[in-house]
Amino acid sequence: MVCTNENVVARWIVLDWKIKLVPVPSTVTVFTLTKTSEQNATKLIHQWQYVAPNLPQDLSILLTISGDGNGSIQATLIGPVEILLDRNASVKSYFKVKSDYVNQPIPEFVFKEMGRWFEDEEGRNATISFVPYGGRMDEIPESETPFPHRAGNLYIIRDLDIGVNDEDKTSYDQASTWGFKY
Repeated sequence: MVCTNENVVARWIVLDWKIKLVPVPSTVTVFTLTKTSEQNATKLIHQWQYVAPNLPQDLSILLTISGDGNGSIQATLIGPVEILLDRNASVKSYFKVKSDYVNQPIPEFVFKEMGRWFEDEEGRNATISFVPYGGRMDEIPESETPFPHRAGNLYIIRDLDIGVNDEDKTSYDQASTWGFKY
């Protein structure tokens, strides 16, 4: 507890953290597939939510939808391979996101509507990432690590803080248009 001016303020301090190191092969394969709405991206995005949570432990597929009208799938395969197709280092970026947990597949028409949001001028800088759960996450008991969100969730949606202000101060009315869509 921390006391400030005779008021008690509750603070949490982590005193113990459990880290388990696992062996990683010398080669890890990563590839990215990008599709536009004209290339049937919404169908691919819709199918992803049925496949990704049920993949083997050595394969992870991350889905990202961006404001440029593209949906991209990035897969990471941990295991032996002969040639990596793309060895470019990724650029570090920092951002703020909001997370939501999904426990039932989202209908395909919702992804089509989301595509329209991204076509708006304010949505061009938006990004939504879909990170699969299931697989190894389903095998870890809740008592082993302090992460209560694993049971029954297919994936997590992380939507980027899309409040971009290229000019003057943004009004509440202007900024709240994105909040109402959720």
